[in-house]
Amino acid sequence: MGESIRKIPGLAELIRNQNAYERHRSSLERNHSGKFALFSDGELKELFKNEEEAYRSGYADYGEGNFFLHEIGASPKSCGSARPYTLKEMQEDGLA
Repeated sequence: MGESIRKIPGLAELIRNQNAYERHRSSLERNHSGKFALFSDGELKELFKNEEEAYRSGYADYGEGNFFLHEIGASPKSCGSARPYTLKEMQEDGLA
């Protein structure tokens, strides 16, 4: 029997949404630099002019652990959809 792997809550959603951002990156940076892109379920859901509105909408519409927020043209500060994970947790799940 195979090894049981503990799944990190929110990690699959985080990866799905980060990949979606990468697919849209060039267009978003060309047309919406400085705005905040909200992703959920691996799809671009909405663009916002400020971070506070984006977070409010993310939590209200998708709930904690179910969205990814990225300031277009900047390095990500917060994933919004997953808590920080330890290296040990990631190693236990075979991700590091």
